[in-house]
Amino acid sequence: MRREIAALRETLDDVCEPGDCAPQPHTRAQLNRRIEELKERLSRLLECKVSMLKLTVSVRRALGEMESDDNGLTTDLTALLAAWDDAHQRTSNELLSLEKAVCAWAEWESALR
Repeated sequence: MRREIAALRETLDDVCEPGDCAPQPHTRAQLNRRIEELKERLSRLLECKVSMLKLTVSVRRALGEMESDDNGLTTDLTALLAAWDDAHQRTSNELLSLEKAVCAWAEWESALR
């Protein structure tokens, strides 16, 4: 199970690197491209979450049989879930912000006409 946790952590890091900071979009095309990237990232994060939930069930079953967590599986799994929550929150916040920018951009263009 520890290998599964490590593999999921690696996948999560590939999907959303902790230091990932894309440059601010300056054109509408860049803005739309970034929005699509973030939507794809959220989709991949949800795929990871499904695997993480299955792993959580396996870990809980194993811990129920062992009656103790000498290997630190709970700690590792908790850290993985926290990393997922952080990645999902950051991605969702950025997506929301950019979608608001698209609306503001459209209003601004409309006002100029």
